[in-house]
Amino acid sequence: LHKLLMLSNTYLMSSRHDAAAAAVDPENEYYWRGPVRRLQAEEIRDSLLAVSGTLDRTLGGTLVQLKNRQYFFDHTSKDSTKYDSTRRSLYLPIVRNNLYDVFQLFDFGDAQIPEGNRPTTTVAPQALFMLNSDLVMNSGQQLAEKLLARADLDDSGRVRALYQHALSRPASPAEVSRGLELIHKLEAAHTGAGKSDNARGQAWVSLCHVVLASNEFLFVR
Repeated sequence: LHKLLMLSNTYLMSSRHDAAAAAVDPENEYYWRGPVRRLQAEEIRDSLLAVSGTLDRTLGGTLVQLKNRQYFFDHTSKDSTKYDSTRRSLYLPIVRNNLYDVFQLFDFGDAQIPEGNRPTTTVAPQALFMLNSDLVMNSGQQLAEKLLARADLDDSGRVRALYQHALSRPASPAEVSRGLELIHKLEAAHTGAGKSDNARGQAWVSLCHVVLASNEFLFVR
C-alpha cells in the first residue's frame, strides 16, 4: 500500500505554482500541486547537524545519564536532562512535563498521550530561533569551515557547493552573485571593526547562517 501511494502521480507531484490551475482551484482541493510541508522538529535538528557534518549516526544505546531513582525533573525544577548530544533526535530524552525547547517550539506532539497528528504553526519565535540559537549558529560555523577547507574551489565554487549541500540544488547565477557580494561586504565590515584576523571566516559563517535560516531549508517542496 505504501509503495502504491508513494509511486502515484498525486504523491510525486511538484509543488511548483501554476497560475492557470490556481485560478480554477486556489485551495488545491484537487491536488494539482504537491503541498509544501515544513520539516518536523526532529528533522530540523537532524538536518542542521547533517549539513554541518556533525550528525552522529550511531545506532542504538541511550542518552539518559541518570543515577538509580534520580528524577529527570524534580520538585526543585532543576532539569538534569542533557540535549547537547549530536546523536539523531530519535535518541533524545522526551520529558513529558519539560519538553526539549527546540521540539516544543517546532510543534512536537503532545508527549503525554498517544497522538499521531501534529499542528504546523508559523510564529515569530521560530524565526528568532533560526537567527539566534547556538544549534543553528554552530552548524553554520561548521559548514563554513568545511567550505573554506576546500582548496579545490574558488569563492564562486564555494557558494555553489553551499547551495548544493544545504538545499540540494544548484545555485542560480544571481544567487552566486549575491552570495559573493555579501561575503565581500561582511569582510570589509569586520576588517573596519578591527577584526581583520578572522574577517573572512566570519563572513562565510554569516552566509551559511543565512542559507540555513531560509524557508527553503525548512520546507519540503
